Amino acid sequence: MSIHTSARGALSRALLIYTMFSPRAVRVPMNRFVNLSVLSLFCCAAVTLVGCGSAEYPGPQRYPVSGTVTINGKPIEEGNITFRSSEEKGRSSSGAIENGKYSIEEKQGPIAGQYKVEILGYEEIGEVKDEDMGAATRQIVPVQFNESSSLTATLPSDSGNEFDFDLKP
Repeated sequence: MSIHTSARGALSRALLIYTMFSPRAVRVPMNRFVNLSVLSLFCCAAVTLVGCGSAEYPGPQRYPVSGTVTINGKPIEEGNITFRSSEEKGRSSSGAIENGKYSIEEKQGPIAGQYKVEILGYEEIGEVKDEDMGAATRQIVPVQFNESSSLTATLPSDSGNEFDFDLKP
């Protein structure tokens, strides 16, 4: 069944149900009674639902990646890790670091290739002054592991795509 056929069917059913129960109806050239504003709403909903299918990713194979990140053996409590593609057409993937561990699912993961790894880590340096803003933090990972990183990873890897980084500034 094509997307267009299912959208037309869904729209037809929605129109039929609405015309049966519509308190304010307007006559339109198709000799059906519909409220034009609700018809527009049904059209938008049908197009949106058809467009939100679970289609497979059509691009190259993605890989899940996971591992640990420490500084001098101590886990980074909170941060971010990015696998930035070294290739011109590659894509970057990133994930959160929590309690020294990170995990990027396959559907968000990087494709095969060479990557520069950038790591950011934060620690709280003050009390929470504003509940909306949270506590003040500072960057604890030196620039040589983020903006000017020399860390690398190659996917797929023999290690099951598990990369552990023990940063030693």
